[in-house]
Amino acid sequence: PFFKPQTAYEISLGDWSSCALPIFRLFSVLLAGFSLSLPSNGKAQESSVVYRNLGLSFNKKMNLEESEVLLNSRFQKLIRTTAPASYICFPFIGEFHFKKYSFIEEGNGPFKYKYFLGTAELMPSLYLFNSNKNRGNIRLTFGTKIRVWSKRRPPLRNHYEWKPSYAVKTPSYLPGVYYSRLIKSVKREGKDIMHTMEFGFTHHSNGQDAPTMAAGDSTLTLGPDYTYNIHDGDFSTNFINISWNKSIIQGNEHSIHTLSLIFDGIGTHRVEHEDLIKYKTSYKLRHIIKNEDLDPDINLGNHFIDFEISFGLVDFNQFRFSQSISASVHYHYLLPISRKLYVFANYGYMGQDNYNIFLEESLHYFKWGLSTQIQ
Repeated sequence: PFFKPQTAYEISLGDWSSCALPIFRLFSVLLAGFSLSLPSNGKAQESSVVYRNLGLSFNKKMNLEESEVLLNSRFQKLIRTTAPASYICFPFIGEFHFKKYSFIEEGNGPFKYKYFLGTAELMPSLYLFNSNKNRGNIRLTFGTKIRVWSKRRPPLRNHYEWKPSYAVKTPSYLPGVYYSRLIKSVKREGKDIMHTMEFGFTHHSNGQDAPTMAAGDSTLTLGPDYTYNIHDGDFSTNFINISWNKSIIQGNEHSIHTLSLIFDGIGTHRVEHEDLIKYKTSYKLRHIIKNEDLDPDINLGNHFIDFEISFGLVDFNQFRFSQSISASVHYHYLLPISRKLYVFANYGYMGQDNYNIFLEESLHYFKWGLSTQIQ
């Protein structure tokens, strides 16, 4: 139902001795053929995709109406607009956690909950296709979350001498692959409405190899309230998400509504404990406001707001509201001196802190700093 078999490919062999590109480049060419919408009539166009380093050249002829090309172009722009933003919080005062960690000494005064020298979340996106003839695309992400602790504190192990350090404690790594597809597009009452679907797979780990559970390491000096080895325990999980997006453009405003189902804990080292969320549904709204004189190539406008709320379950027989609910709101303002750099502020609550193995913690937090999209 997603394509019509009206495309013919001419494949020629070339010099294989110069093969240098990864093999997935070949797969991307093949996948592109299955993400084409090919009407039976219209204006004939010809395009060539040449991968000389793989020793193959693909020449394809297709019939695409101009309206179809325009629609696909809007879709390609939309999926780049919905990509996650990256941020770096301001040093020293960029992120506050309004809670007490049992393994950290609190400060005093208005900076009592300032635990970090700096924090960042980098989510670069790489798109395999950039053609107005495609109604689908594949996005690769190589996400990283970093917290640099500001408190000089003794180590949580009892077998070596303490030397104070400002440490990056077990950063989070989030590589993932996502496939997006245009479902339909309509115009109604002055609104351009577009529906898309996305299927994604993400891996989340911290690159550590100590025992996951605190009870499995006799050298730890963690308090009795901790089930997990939050110091350097092995953290690894995989999750699959299915999302439906509805984009509404009216005048200078653009709203994107996203409903997602997330299945977590697939091949994991974190769900041995019965209190951790495995199933989650979420709703996200991204609302973009553009001034009339803004360059149309700036996808996120002069201002944009992200609001997200999610609800998770350990299983269908257990429910704890304080752990199950998470919510956040971001406001981003485009700096006048830049085309892509924003200043942002973010407040939120996490029923389970999704940074590595801190999943037993619930917290309110505030962040502010600089943000952008890395594509």
